[in-house]
Amino acid sequence: MEDSLGRALARVQLDWQLSDDQMAQLLHLDADAYREALRAARAPDAPTVPAGLGRAPALVSIHQRLSLHFPDPAEQVRWLTTGNSAFDGHKPWDVALSSPENLAWLGYYLASFAEKPVELGPDEA
Repeated sequence: MEDSLGRALARVQLDWQLSDDQMAQLLHLDADAYREALRAARAPDAPTVPAGLGRAPALVSIHQRLSLHFPDPAEQVRWLTTGNSAFDGHKPWDVALSSPENLAWLGYYLASFAEKPVELGPDEA
């Protein structure tokens, strides 16, 4: 049976219609390392966070937070791929891709909006 991290990553990939290469880029891995880590995550005796997927909880958190604010995956992708004043006009997607630390920071940023909706930036109107 696939563990919850493996299922969560599959949900992110499906909802956002990402290739293995795009998932690997978001997790700051090469595609082969991503596929191998994902196989390890699906093993019956897999640890909670398998080796190579240390950044996956941040990505899953981003997906979960966006799902709360934007139930439609297309709206989540729109938020990720549109310039946002909160990021000096940069796209959240590009922020996440820029470094593992910024991937984690984006998750933290979205978590700070637990009680109120994430506003679309002026560039997103």
